[in-house]
Amino acid sequence: MIDIFSPLEHDVIRYVKINKTSNITQLADMIYGASEQPVSPGSVIASTINRINRKCKKHNLNWSIEGEGSGRLGKIVKIKKKGIK
Repeated sequence: MIDIFSPLEHDVIRYVKINKTSNITQLADMIYGASEQPVSPGSVIASTINRINRKCKKHNLNWSIEGEGSGRLGKIVKIKKKGIK
């Protein structure tokens, strides 16, 4: 099977699985760490999450990454299975 996720998408998925109470800004800090960050790392991670969710929908995967809370970067993100509330 061809892997549908990029290395950055794999990193985001891995960190969301490990850190169940992280928001997008914290995920960006974990992924980029001390390395050179993009101009807006939180926006890059938010866009990556959107790409992951579109791929999950396109390939009929039974999960997605959803956010809870207010604000785009302040949301706590976690993996949610389809059909489970």
